[in-house]
Amino acid sequence: MTEFKETMYVHSFQVEQGYVVFNTLYGYLDLLSNDLYNKFKKGKYQEIDKNSLDILLDHRFIINNKLNEESLFNSYISLYEHNRNKEKNIYILFSYECNFNCTYCFEHDMKGKEMSNNNLNKIFRYVEKQLENNKVRLVLYGGEPLLLQNYNKIEKVLLFAQKNNIKVKIITNGYLLDVFSKLLLKYKRNIDYLLITLDGDKDQHDLTRKKKNKEGTYKKIVENILMADKLKIKTKIRVNVGMENQKYIIDFLLHNTICKTHDVSIHFIENNRCLASNTSVIARKNRIIIDLYNICLSQKNLTLEYPPLKQIDLMVNEDDFVLPLFDYCNSSNIILFDNDDNMYNCTEACEDERFLMRNDETVYYTNDHICKSCYLAPICGGGCRWKRYQSRIENDLSCQKEIINLIELFIKNLLEENAYGV
Repeated sequence: MTEFKETMYVHSFQVEQGYVVFNTLYGYLDLLSNDLYNKFKKGKYQEIDKNSLDILLDHRFIINNKLNEESLFNSYISLYEHNRNKEKNIYILFSYECNFNCTYCFEHDMKGKEMSNNNLNKIFRYVEKQLENNKVRLVLYGGEPLLLQNYNKIEKVLLFAQKNNIKVKIITNGYLLDVFSKLLLKYKRNIDYLLITLDGDKDQHDLTRKKKNKEGTYKKIVENILMADKLKIKTKIRVNVGMENQKYIIDFLLHNTICKTHDVSIHFIENNRCLASNTSVIARKNRIIIDLYNICLSQKNLTLEYPPLKQIDLMVNEDDFVLPLFDYCNSSNIILFDNDDNMYNCTEACEDERFLMRNDETVYYTNDHICKSCYLAPICGGGCRWKRYQSRIENDLSCQKEIINLIELFIKNLLEENAYGV
């Protein structure tokens, strides 16, 4: 059977029951017996029974020599383009000013004047043009958007959203929410939700999210969240996992009243920024990821925002073909306007000229000269582009180790629980 060959997108590892084999491009994963695996790896396809061979072919672990994988790959990009969420998230950053001094803030050194009304009107014209062909959501971003100096501009944005039937998401630390309550109540129908960060119970939260005078912020934020609940203004909670709170985060998620009564998204603070509190990698990060994943399965209001794990989960639990992850964070649908009217497609790369939007080119991992040849990229989507550019050494693929470790840990965990059928 020389007409067949093993695809380049296969990875495997040994477990007690045999070998786990997964195809990162086609999204299939199987558990093979030791005997079947050895015949497969040695290319002894004529010795494999027909049923097993049909599965290996159907799941693309073995492909026909004549199959053009590059052509097939391009067809998957087209399918991904067709299926992905097309909503444009247009971020508005009034300024980098903030009333907090968070330990992990990546905007400490960023400056610039406040956004002018003229620039804000330019954004409105841009949005009106986008509405001709796209669904649009506005996102108020910062710095901190809910500052008194931004009150009039926020009112202009909400009025514009009302006139054009657009939803507005507000990413805020929540500290001055009470000051803006009447304004938000007036335009409540157009507020998608407020996203407010709590990094744990009071002791943990106040370590990382302090005011500039070093006072804690937890008590007032919780009071404001409860106020928003009474006003029926939808609020979601963001939880950042970092070195300071990693030991306490699970207990917080399971027992804090706010976490029980609100939708919660869980994020990891990236460790490449050389920040004061995050100068080294979180200990046992993948183990924490798996533990948080299991908690999210049992608590439906909790969501772990870690795209590679979601992709692995789909591969394990979906019987059908799973499209590759071409875009780690849906950045192709992000447009951020900063205070100087610059446009970016990455919310964390403000003032980084490499991320300025110059055309409508997609930002899939296939445009990266290193990631496009990596067999794991269909799972991680190339990872966070800004993190990649900040820390990359030419031809360094050390990130592969983290993804492989995550895959193996995740699957072995399932096998131990007898949750995965052979």
